[in-house]
Amino acid sequence: MSETVTVNSRMKYPEILEKIGHLGELRVAKIYVKNDVMTVEFRQRTFGEWVKETFSKNDTLALTARVEVLKALEPLMQKSKYSDQLLQNARDRVAHNVGISGRSLRRDYRPVQKKKKPMPLRGGTVAAISKGNSIQLVEADPAKIKCAHAVLRTSTAIAEATRHPNCSQLKQKLEKFQQDKPSGTHTRDQPVPVGIIKDPIPVNLAATSWTCITDLKLPELQGNKATISPETLAELLKASVKNQQGAVVIEVIRDRYEERFSDELQKPVGKYSCTPEGLLTQLETARALVEEAKKSKRDLVITFASKDNSVLTQMKLIDQQIP
Repeated sequence: MSETVTVNSRMKYPEILEKIGHLGELRVAKIYVKNDVMTVEFRQRTFGEWVKETFSKNDTLALTARVEVLKALEPLMQKSKYSDQLLQNARDRVAHNVGISGRSLRRDYRPVQKKKKPMPLRGGTVAAISKGNSIQLVEADPAKIKCAHAVLRTSTAIAEATRHPNCSQLKQKLEKFQQDKPSGTHTRDQPVPVGIIKDPIPVNLAATSWTCITDLKLPELQGNKATISPETLAELLKASVKNQQGAVVIEVIRDRYEERFSDELQKPVGKYSCTPEGLLTQLETARALVEEAKKSKRDLVITFASKDNSVLTQMKLIDQQIP
């Protein structure tokens, strides 16, 4: 008979780990709620269960048991610091047909004990922080971060939608949106208007919804450079994050576009970049949005994400200089 360990929702997560952290793959022996307190009795999977699940033709046996463990753990982990990533790691294990053990939960929590963020699993999903009011910088693909809402360049959203067969209609909508030229007069000296889908798009991928901003275009008149003014950039972010709460991921907006002729390719080649003014505007706007949410007692954590570490390093240096 395997050992049974009892924990409840009144316990802090480190206390729960002290009790279950030595166990192998977990199973739920019993779960019940009394006086608004959830009590769970965990035990370790037996050798007989391992044999039955491994060699059975019924592939759902192990999955059903693992999902039951995950559902029991979710309310117990919610109060923990960095619970978003800790929960995501547990979900990723189940999604990849791997069991949740007490030892793996304890291993995930070790960075938190050292006052660091827990790491995602190798090949797993990065989860944005959803509790509190703060600004985070993360080196990751912004379209693949688990969050409530993501603000993406349209080209990034199209690329992500292309990866999923059930997003063909969304892809077509985004392509049409990107092709439609923003209204307004274009001159060499004026910033180019940038369009935005203001109503969040439900996607149910890594993010629950998206707001998409058209990629910067060249002026219709002559010229090889285009920029987004700080005023326009601030308005884009405000419109994109309006009424959002919890974990919001923003793809760092590259506010300058320049074309140069390539002798090797024998054609103009475009390049997007971030200006210091643009990065400062994004940080200041995010700070104002977070502060506004804090005053209204609403959780809002804005995570700026990019796959380019140099952009995040530049952003971090600028952030340190803001009083």
